[in-house]
Amino acid sequence: MKTPHFLLGLNLALLSCIPAMLPAAEAVKIEAVLYLFKSNSIPKINFSKALSGPAPLSGDGIVISPPATIDFDREELALSGAAYTWNGGQVVPPRFSEMATPTIIALVGQPATIRITVPVQFLEKMPDGSLLVREIPQDSPGAPRYQLTLVAQPAVGAPSGYDLKVACQMDIATMQGREKISGVDLDVGRPITSRFDKRVEFWSKSGEWFGIMAGQKESGDYTLLILLKVSSAGDTPALAKSP
Repeated sequence: MKTPHFLLGLNLALLSCIPAMLPAAEAVKIEAVLYLFKSNSIPKINFSKALSGPAPLSGDGIVISPPATIDFDREELALSGAAYTWNGGQVVPPRFSEMATPTIIALVGQPATIRITVPVQFLEKMPDGSLLVREIPQDSPGAPRYQLTLVAQPAVGAPSGYDLKVACQMDIATMQGREKISGVDLDVGRPITSRFDKRVEFWSKSGEWFGIMAGQKESGDYTLLILLKVSSAGDTPALAKSP
Protein backbone atom coordinates (compact mmCIF):
# COMPACT_ATOMS: atom_id res chain seq x y z
CA MET A 1 0.00 0.00 0.00
CA LYS A 2 1.30 3.42 -0.85
CA THR A 3 1.76 5.56 2.25
CA PRO A 4 -1.05 8.17 2.45
CA HIS A 5 0.29 11.60 1.69
CA PHE A 6 -0.62 13.20 4.97
CA LEU A 7 1.68 10.90 6.94
CA LEU A 8 4.75 11.96 4.96
CA GLY A 9 7.11 14.51 6.51
CA LEU A 10 4.90 15.41 9.45
CA ASN A 11 6.38 17.70 12.08
CA LEU A 12 5.32 18.12 15.66
CA ALA A 13 3.67 21.53 15.75
CA LEU A 14 2.04 21.67 19.18
CA LEU A 15 1.85 19.67 22.37
CA SER A 16 -0.16 21.14 25.24
CA CYS A 17 3.03 22.66 26.67
CA ILE A 18 2.49 25.28 29.35
CA PRO A 19 5.08 27.16 31.34
CA ALA A 20 3.72 28.09 34.77
CA MET A 21 3.56 25.57 37.62
CA LEU A 22 0.90 25.15 40.33
CA PRO A 23 0.73 22.82 43.39
CA ALA A 24 0.93 19.07 42.78
CA ALA A 25 -2.13 17.33 41.33
CA GLU A 26 -3.02 13.85 40.06
CA ALA A 27 -1.82 13.27 36.50
CA VAL A 28 -2.03 10.67 33.74
CA LYS A 29 0.38 9.55 31.04
CA ILE A 30 -1.19 9.32 27.57
CA GLU A 31 0.29 7.20 24.76
CA ALA A 32 -1.28 6.97 21.30
CA VAL A 33 -0.48 5.23 18.03
CA LEU A 34 -2.36 6.01 14.82
CA TYR A 35 -2.93 3.66 11.89
CA LEU A 36 -4.46 4.75 8.61
CA PHE A 37 -5.48 2.32 5.89
CA LYS A 38 -7.46 2.35 2.66
CA SER A 39 -10.92 1.04 3.41
CA ASN A 40 -11.15 -0.99 0.21
CA SER A 41 -7.77 -2.64 0.85
CA ILE A 42 -9.30 -4.71 3.65
CA PRO A 43 -12.65 -6.06 2.42
CA LYS A 44 -13.53 -7.80 5.68
CA ILE A 45 -12.82 -6.93 9.32
CA ASN A 46 -13.85 -9.50 11.93
CA PHE A 47 -14.66 -8.07 15.37
CA SER A 48 -16.04 -11.33 16.80
CA LYS A 49 -13.24 -11.48 19.42
CA ALA A 50 -13.06 -7.74 20.03
CA LEU A 51 -16.40 -6.29 21.13
CA SER A 52 -16.96 -7.92 24.52
CA GLY A 53 -16.34 -4.71 26.47
CA PRO A 54 -18.89 -2.01 27.32
CA ALA A 55 -20.33 0.11 24.52
CA PRO A 56 -19.06 3.68 24.08
CA LEU A 57 -20.73 6.23 26.33
CA SER A 58 -21.15 8.55 23.36
CA GLY A 59 -19.91 9.06 19.81
CA ASP A 60 -19.98 7.02 16.60
CA GLY A 61 -16.63 5.25 16.69
CA ILE A 62 -16.00 1.58 17.48
CA VAL A 63 -14.24 1.05 20.84
CA ILE A 64 -12.23 -2.15 21.35
CA SER A 65 -11.52 -3.15 24.97
CA PRO A 66 -8.72 -5.59 25.86
CA PRO A 67 -8.29 -8.51 25.80
CA ALA A 68 -9.33 -8.46 22.16
CA THR A 69 -8.34 -9.75 18.74
CA ILE A 70 -9.27 -8.05 15.45
CA ASP A 71 -8.88 -9.90 12.16
CA PHE A 72 -8.07 -7.54 9.29
CA ASP A 73 -8.48 -9.97 6.41
CA ARG A 74 -5.08 -11.71 6.59
CA GLU A 75 -3.62 -9.67 9.47
CA GLU A 76 -4.35 -9.90 13.19
CA LEU A 77 -4.12 -7.24 15.88
CA ALA A 78 -4.18 -8.50 19.47
CA LEU A 79 -4.71 -6.19 22.46
CA SER A 80 -3.56 -8.07 25.55
CA GLY A 81 -3.75 -5.29 28.12
CA ALA A 82 -0.42 -3.55 28.69
CA ALA A 83 0.87 -4.69 25.26
CA TYR A 84 -0.34 -5.23 21.70
CA THR A 85 0.98 -7.25 18.75
CA TRP A 86 0.53 -7.50 15.00
CA ASN A 87 0.49 -11.12 13.82
CA GLY A 88 2.15 -12.11 17.09
CA GLY A 89 5.01 -9.60 16.75
CA GLN A 90 5.81 -5.93 16.33
CA VAL A 91 6.06 -5.65 12.52
CA VAL A 92 3.23 -3.47 11.20
CA PRO A 93 1.55 -4.93 8.07
CA PRO A 94 2.32 -2.92 4.89
CA ARG A 95 -1.33 -2.01 4.30
CA PHE A 96 -1.25 0.10 7.47
CA SER A 97 0.53 3.45 7.82
CA GLU A 98 1.68 3.92 11.41
CA MET A 99 2.46 7.06 13.37
CA ALA A 100 3.32 7.04 17.07
CA THR A 101 2.78 10.28 18.97
CA PRO A 102 4.96 11.63 21.77
CA THR A 103 3.91 10.51 25.25
CA ILE A 104 2.32 13.37 27.14
CA ILE A 105 1.45 14.03 30.78
CA ALA A 106 -1.91 15.64 31.53
CA LEU A 107 -3.87 16.50 34.63
CA VAL A 108 -6.84 14.32 35.45
CA GLY A 109 -9.99 15.98 34.11
CA GLN A 110 -8.09 18.53 31.98
CA PRO A 111 -7.89 18.41 28.15
CA ALA A 112 -4.56 17.54 26.56
CA THR A 113 -3.99 18.17 22.86
CA ILE A 114 -1.55 16.55 20.47
CA ARG A 115 -1.28 18.38 17.13
CA ILE A 116 0.97 17.42 14.25
CA THR A 117 0.88 19.34 10.97
CA VAL A 118 2.87 19.71 7.78
CA PRO A 119 3.18 22.65 5.36
CA VAL A 120 2.20 21.68 1.82
CA GLN A 121 3.37 23.29 -1.42
CA PHE A 122 1.41 23.23 -4.67
CA LEU A 123 1.41 24.88 -8.09
CA GLU A 124 -1.24 27.33 -9.24
CA LYS A 125 -1.69 28.23 -12.92
CA MET A 126 -1.80 31.97 -13.55
CA PRO A 127 -3.88 33.70 -16.30
CA ASP A 128 -0.75 34.08 -18.48
CA GLY A 129 -0.14 30.31 -18.32
CA SER A 130 2.80 30.47 -15.91
CA LEU A 131 2.90 28.32 -12.77
CA LEU A 132 3.28 29.86 -9.34
CA VAL A 133 4.41 27.95 -6.25
CA ARG A 134 2.02 28.34 -3.32
CA GLU A 135 2.20 26.95 0.20
CA ILE A 136 -0.43 26.09 2.80
CA PRO A 137 1.20 27.04 6.12
CA GLN A 138 1.17 24.69 9.10
CA ASP A 139 -1.29 26.83 11.09
CA SER A 140 -3.81 27.13 8.25
CA PRO A 141 -7.24 25.49 8.75
CA GLY A 142 -6.74 23.82 5.35
CA ALA A 143 -3.40 22.19 6.21
CA PRO A 144 -3.22 18.40 6.50
CA ARG A 145 -3.08 17.69 10.21
CA TYR A 146 -3.44 15.16 12.95
CA GLN A 147 -4.95 16.46 16.17
CA LEU A 148 -6.29 14.58 19.17
CA THR A 149 -7.77 16.23 22.26
CA LEU A 150 -8.03 13.82 25.18
CA VAL A 151 -9.61 14.08 28.62
CA ALA A 152 -9.24 11.34 31.23
CA GLN A 153 -11.10 11.41 34.53
CA PRO A 154 -12.02 8.95 37.27
CA ALA A 155 -14.87 6.63 36.28
CA VAL A 156 -18.04 7.05 38.32
CA GLY A 157 -20.62 4.30 37.85
CA ALA A 158 -18.34 2.33 35.50
CA PRO A 159 -18.57 -1.44 34.96
CA SER A 160 -16.40 -3.56 37.25
CA GLY A 161 -12.69 -3.31 36.41
CA TYR A 162 -12.91 0.01 34.57
CA ASP A 163 -11.40 2.96 36.45
CA LEU A 164 -11.26 5.78 33.87
CA LYS A 165 -13.63 7.67 31.62
CA VAL A 166 -11.81 8.89 28.50
CA ALA A 167 -13.03 11.34 25.86
CA CYS A 168 -11.20 11.51 22.53
CA GLN A 169 -11.90 14.33 20.06
CA MET A 170 -10.41 13.80 16.58
CA ASP A 171 -9.64 16.63 14.18
CA ILE A 172 -7.72 14.96 11.37
CA ALA A 173 -7.38 16.02 7.73
CA THR A 174 -5.79 13.57 5.32
CA MET A 175 -4.46 14.57 1.91
CA GLN A 176 -6.18 12.25 -0.54
CA GLY A 177 -4.99 13.73 -3.80
CA ARG A 178 -4.32 16.87 -5.84
CA GLU A 179 -6.43 19.09 -8.02
CA LYS A 180 -5.64 18.69 -11.71
CA ILE A 181 -3.87 21.50 -13.57
CA SER A 182 -4.68 21.73 -17.25
CA GLY A 183 -1.69 20.94 -19.42
CA VAL A 184 0.33 19.55 -16.48
CA ASP A 185 0.68 15.79 -16.03
CA LEU A 186 2.41 15.96 -12.64
CA ASP A 187 0.45 15.55 -9.40
CA VAL A 188 1.26 19.06 -8.12
CA GLY A 189 -2.08 20.88 -7.81
CA ARG A 190 -3.80 22.17 -4.69
CA PRO A 191 -4.24 19.42 -2.09
CA ILE A 192 -7.62 17.70 -1.75
CA THR A 193 -8.25 16.78 1.90
CA SER A 194 -10.83 14.69 3.67
CA ARG A 195 -11.51 14.73 7.39
CA PHE A 196 -12.02 12.65 10.46
CA ASP A 197 -14.04 14.89 12.80
CA LYS A 198 -15.41 12.68 15.55
CA ARG A 199 -15.68 12.47 19.33
CA VAL A 200 -15.85 9.23 21.31
CA GLU A 201 -16.24 8.80 25.07
CA PHE A 202 -15.70 5.41 26.70
CA TRP A 203 -14.81 3.48 29.86
CA SER A 204 -11.12 2.57 30.09
CA LYS A 205 -8.69 0.65 32.28
CA SER A 206 -5.54 2.35 33.49
CA GLY A 207 -2.39 1.01 31.86
CA GLU A 208 -4.11 -0.98 29.09
CA TRP A 209 -4.25 -0.44 25.33
CA PHE A 210 -7.69 0.31 23.87
CA GLY A 211 -8.64 0.68 20.21
CA ILE A 212 -10.83 3.31 18.54
CA MET A 213 -11.86 2.85 14.90
CA ALA A 214 -13.61 5.49 12.82
CA GLY A 215 -14.47 6.09 9.17
CA GLN A 216 -13.85 9.24 7.19
CA LYS A 217 -16.34 12.07 7.34
CA GLU A 218 -16.91 12.55 3.61
CA SER A 219 -15.63 9.95 1.19
CA GLY A 220 -14.99 6.96 3.42
CA ASP A 221 -11.85 6.15 1.38
CA TYR A 222 -9.75 5.70 4.52
CA THR A 223 -10.30 4.18 7.95
CA LEU A 224 -8.54 5.37 11.10
CA LEU A 225 -7.48 3.10 13.97
CA ILE A 226 -6.16 4.70 17.16
CA LEU A 227 -4.50 2.66 19.89
CA LEU A 228 -4.65 4.56 23.17
CA LYS A 229 -3.24 3.85 26.62
CA VAL A 230 -3.84 6.05 29.66
CA SER A 231 -1.78 5.29 32.77
CA SER A 232 -1.41 6.92 36.15
CA ALA A 233 1.51 9.32 36.38
CA GLY A 234 1.07 9.90 40.12
CA ASP A 235 1.16 13.40 41.52
CA THR A 236 2.90 15.99 39.41
CA PRO A 237 3.12 19.80 39.49
CA ALA A 238 -0.09 21.06 37.90
CA LEU A 239 0.33 22.97 34.66
CA ALA A 240 -1.21 26.41 34.39
CA LYS A 241 -3.10 27.28 31.24
CA SER A 242 -1.42 29.51 28.69
CA PRO A 243 -2.73 33.07 28.65
